[in-house]
Amino acid sequence: MTANYDTRHVFIVRIWLEPREIEGEAPQLRGSVEHIPSGERRSVKALEDVMAFMARFFPAEQVRRRRSLWSRRPQRDGVT
Repeated sequence: MTANYDTRHVFIVRIWLEPREIEGEAPQLRGSVEHIPSGERRSVKALEDVMAFMARFFPAEQVRRRRSLWSRRPQRDGVT
């Protein structure tokens, strides 16, 4: 099988829950996503931000098709 390197990318995704300074407030999701080949990096505040950043590196028709598949995944322990 021949690999098509034009459609393969490597990303590093870091996600954590950051405690709030306001007592009683729920922690906020924080993170970063980095595209290794280009070195481009973005801070994120939601999981949707990670997907939006990654989608920029793929043809639009592939992203639309995959998003519809991802949206049908069953939830496990409150995570989609």
